[in-house]
Amino acid sequence: MLPAFSRLPASLQLRPMYRAAVPMRPLQFQTLGQFVDVAHRAIREDAAGRGLSALTLRWWEQSLHLFTRFLSEAQLADRFLSGDVEQQLLAIDTWVRWLRTERRVSHTTVRTYFGAVAAVIQRLETGYGMVNPFALVLPPRAGRPRPRVLERAQAETLITAVTHFRWRSPLLRARNLAIVGLMLYAGLRRGEVLALGTGDLNLEKGCVVIRRGKGKNGGKPRTAYLPPQLRTILALYLRERDRAVPRRTHPQLITLQNDDRPASAVTIARLFRRLSLIAGCRVSPHMLRHTYATLLRQAGVADRVSMDLMGHQSLSMLTRYSHVFEPEYEQETRKLQLDVDLPVDI
Repeated sequence: MLPAFSRLPASLQLRPMYRAAVPMRPLQFQTLGQFVDVAHRAIREDAAGRGLSALTLRWWEQSLHLFTRFLSEAQLADRFLSGDVEQQLLAIDTWVRWLRTERRVSHTTVRTYFGAVAAVIQRLETGYGMVNPFALVLPPRAGRPRPRVLERAQAETLITAVTHFRWRSPLLRARNLAIVGLMLYAGLRRGEVLALGTGDLNLEKGCVVIRRGKGKNGGKPRTAYLPPQLRTILALYLRERDRAVPRRTHPQLITLQNDDRPASAVTIARLFRRLSLIAGCRVSPHMLRHTYATLLRQAGVADRVSMDLMGHQSLSMLTRYSHVFEPEYEQETRKLQLDVDLPVDI
């Protein structure tokens, strides 16, 4: 059972029970630098053993950096590293409130930061037998969920808007349309789009090879197949890419607007901020991936096929991505009909 704490704020909701896999000792370090060094070592050791993706590791490290920077600036590092669990919980609560009030981070993002730092310190618990104070409390509430998928009409509006928006150049229009098309028509993740090489694309066969997908040990390679409209979009981009000055010769498919260098995550972030303004609703890369899964289901594509196209390992994961809209229930129930004779006066 948890010890009785006397000074904890009402905003901290303790878990009813804390189950530790190994005998516990306090989370205690002499300096913040020592804590960070040990945490990074634990992350790398766990990553090597479990084959965690580079994206997961980067997010953990960024979240840990944000947390430790807060501890330093708020002069709470000594309290958090003292081994006093109550002081550690107070520091965590102060950090969460700081994220919401000072940084004005959304409730969902606060919960994500919380989960990332909790995962890091969980590695200290598993590897070094230290108490994880984040595991003692319930994570912050995520708030109202944002829409995770576009309806078909919204997807059509998005493609039309990108096509007819007055971009700075034909190349920029074609490139941005290609980025959106690969996510919406083929379900590629942001990182998969950025990692594509020109040699991975085969318009004649209508497919693209994704060599570095999401998952352990570099992810599982897969082949994405291109609907006719996406073939047209990519053919247009390749044509504008060849016409560009300077000419694009970089092996990465998606390059910068004014230079023959590969685009980055910053490029994608800027594009989707612009797209959200153009479309009049929030749009994100992962939202387009959810939309792709939903469009596959609406088109009658078998779940087993959709699972492979999405690069998922299980049908349960596919169901998290495929969404059902209200009008579909009536449309589908109309298909239920028995071969019977009914009274004509009904």
